[in-house]
Amino acid sequence: MGEISTYPRSSNVYASVQGVVVKQFVTEGQLIKTGDAIYIVDVSKSTRSGVVSDNQRMDVDNQLARISQIMALLQENKKTPLKC
Repeated sequence: MGEISTYPRSSNVYASVQGVVVKQFVTEGQLIKTGDAIYIVDVSKSTRSGVVSDNQRMDVDNQLARISQIMALLQENKKTPLKC
């Protein structure tokens, strides 16, 4: 949460979710306009096993790789004739 000094009174600014500021685009006293970027806020959550968003991405990548393997095996099985 922060405050921007404007005329005739200050304006409050805040992020809609909790996070950590990872990059600042402005300095104190700098003039800005509506729509100018002020900060980049990282909203990912950290746990003992790492950053949740990174872990979720790895899990999805692993699932996609496994699905690709399954699809390749199914295609190969289609080529093999049934032996009765």
